[in-house]
Amino acid sequence: MSQSKEMDRFMKRLKSATKGNEEISELILDTMTVVTNVILHALSKGIGKKPLDELSRELRIEIASKICADLDETIMPIYKALDGVSDASFDVTSLARHINAISDDMEMFVKSSTNDKGVQSIETSVGRRIDDIEEDFKDAMKSMMLENQVGKA
Repeated sequence: MSQSKEMDRFMKRLKSATKGNEEISELILDTMTVVTNVILHALSKGIGKKPLDELSRELRIEIASKICADLDETIMPIYKALDGVSDASFDVTSLARHINAISDDMEMFVKSSTNDKGVQSIETSVGRRIDDIEEDFKDAMKSMMLENQVGKA
């Protein structure tokens, strides 16, 4: 049985088992949150301790991307079903920062999909927030204007 069919079957069973029982839904959500956080914490500590010459930034970004894609495609649908939200995704930026894949002034975004044959496609974007870049640009322009004013005086 393919992974997507197994997931569909699991989701049907989960919805049926929790229908009308908020307490069971919350217990499952809490359990999933604790387990996921423990695993992610262990991974981030282990990877984050490795020096960059042993584990490159590119490989760290690839690892964070794969973790995010798998969480978004397997764990997040469960959260959505139990919590009744229409959109939820994993915050890969925090993980990427913890494993030293990106610096604190950077952000990371991941989009993923899996086709009917089970082949997963992952698109990763890393960069600075536009707001931060605009602020840096404004600061640079102010500095240049001030230097120009001082130069004329």
